[in-house]
Amino acid sequence: MAAWVDVAGTLATALNMQPETRRLALVGGTSESDRAFQLIAQRALRKYENQLEIIWLTDLPADTILQRLANLPLQTIVLYLYLFRDSLGNEFLPQEFLGRVAQVANAPVYGLWENLLGQGIVGGHLMSFRAQGQKAGELGRRVLMGEKPENIPIVYEGTNFYLFDWRQLKRWGIPETALPPGSEVRFRETSVWEHYKWHITGLFSLILLQGLVISFLIINRRKRLRAEGNLAARLQFETLLAELSAKFINLPTLQVDREIEQSLRSLADFLEIDRGRIWQLSPDQKTFFPTHSWAE
Repeated sequence: MAAWVDVAGTLATALNMQPETRRLALVGGTSESDRAFQLIAQRALRKYENQLEIIWLTDLPADTILQRLANLPLQTIVLYLYLFRDSLGNEFLPQEFLGRVAQVANAPVYGLWENLLGQGIVGGHLMSFRAQGQKAGELGRRVLMGEKPENIPIVYEGTNFYLFDWRQLKRWGIPETALPPGSEVRFRETSVWEHYKWHITGLFSLILLQGLVISFLIINRRKRLRAEGNLAARLQFETLLAELSAKFINLPTLQVDREIEQSLRSLADFLEIDRGRIWQLSPDQKTFFPTHSWAE
């Protein structure tokens, strides 16, 4: 199984994502499986001997490893190889111990296995147990079809994928633009707007439509009231004129002037003015002169 992990690919990916890295801390245990992964890591690290300071956190008690991880120097990244057993012989479930590592480490943690994604690692070129099983199943099928096992090459391609945890990328300030092409980002948390944008858009559209309808009704009501007011005033004015005209039908000549002045007063009161005057054109049609007037 160790041959399927890609220490070199994960390490190269981490360094490309965080080029300022100067130190690498490796976390591992003392079991036979732990040692196998450490040998793979040693081979992958040869090309970085003059570039990185290597910090081995392997042959140590678990508590010491955690304490060292909490106090790593700046420009350090962590590679979690696996830890089944520490130097005191204490047994651990690697996934559970990774949770403790990710919780205390003051540097981003990378891993080698897809089943560790979501447990605290940023990500890496991770081995997929499902893809590995599919490859193994294909090899078994070919054997059952009659091919000799020694004639079937063992192929490791297609079992590792660039997988990353969105939450850890945000935690450590790593932009998604720094990820390798074709990477898959999981555990992405959507904002309220992204999750409910159609609901929010619909609600605001409804509110806007209601506001437009209400505004239209208010404006229409004002116009209607204004028109009703103008119509009522016009009717009152026409009624007043009719009443004034009726007074002159059988009016004696001597009372005409006095009635004209009273009519002027009635018109002034209706129009809310304090004076009124009637003008007449002179016989030569050159000037006007007043004939009747009223003032408060």
